[in-house]
Amino acid sequence: MDSFFLYSLPFSENIEGGEGNVIEGLHNGFYLSSFSGITPASVTIVPETRITPDDLHRLEEKYCNSSQGKEIFPFPTHTVSKYEHIERVKRIQSQILKKEKVVCCKTVCGEGKINLKETFLNLKKSFPEAMKFCFHTPQSGTWIGATPETLLKKENRVLHTMALAGTRSAEESGDWDNKNIEEQRMVADYIYDIISSKHYSFSWNKNPISRKTGLLQHLCTEFEISLKENFSKDNLLSLLSDLSPTPALCGYPKKKAMEIIKATENFKRGYYGGFFGPYNADKDFAFFVLLRALKIKGNKWCMFAAGGIVEDSRPEEEWDETEKKARSILTKLHYKKE
Repeated sequence: MDSFFLYSLPFSENIEGGEGNVIEGLHNGFYLSSFSGITPASVTIVPETRITPDDLHRLEEKYCNSSQGKEIFPFPTHTVSKYEHIERVKRIQSQILKKEKVVCCKTVCGEGKINLKETFLNLKKSFPEAMKFCFHTPQSGTWIGATPETLLKKENRVLHTMALAGTRSAEESGDWDNKNIEEQRMVADYIYDIISSKHYSFSWNKNPISRKTGLLQHLCTEFEISLKENFSKDNLLSLLSDLSPTPALCGYPKKKAMEIIKATENFKRGYYGGFFGPYNADKDFAFFVLLRALKIKGNKWCMFAAGGIVEDSRPEEEWDETEKKARSILTKLHYKKE
């Protein structure tokens, strides 16, 4: 065995986990797909034994410190400064047109031995509305976090997805500003067009609602798709490929946004911005966007935080947004006493 996963679904007290081997592609188990979504970055942890949070220390010693040289994506080691991030935002704005968007990501790196068990339990307590997770594979390395964004989940004969974008402090009330409304609308329109093009029967809330998570709130449009009898694994993979990465993590139009991201960011996002979650071909599944996440390697860690850049973005405010997103997770870390 070479991998493990642990998670707690939104608004659930249950904790599920498993230890096993990782194989390429989508299979029954715990699936991971990177931001780029290319093989062999898309893998499944096939569990052989169940685990609990009490097993995390043993698993960390067994796997997390012994996978050097096996990870697909290099571990970021540079903290992006305020000046760097603001300059990147300005550079992106100079390359996009009205009704276009690019998501600008930064890294916050540090040192310290993180206690996975206590951190996971603290995230579970602090973010009941989020998907709390911790996992490790030789390809991905070790990740822990709490994401508020569902990519695609199946419950009986219904698929659920969402457009989650736009950000402001949890304490704010009243009408949202035009910048955030437009940013979120791009994501909602993109998902609407994908579902429509596949001729699915679906419903959605045309007026987005505010959803709070930790220190922040976002605008959310929810979609429900009624499944046909012939919805196959190939149909699922096609839909996942179209949805991920959404404009909420990449931008719009997607191809142009990806090109700008590659030219602007001096690190690899790896699995940040991809998706993950439990999958069972004969039952239900739940895939979530991998964000509000920390990557760990030995006594080093890296936090990823991003925001959507549009024509009306204000660089200083974009920096503040990423600071709040990073702080929401970094304040929940527990460090192991040596």
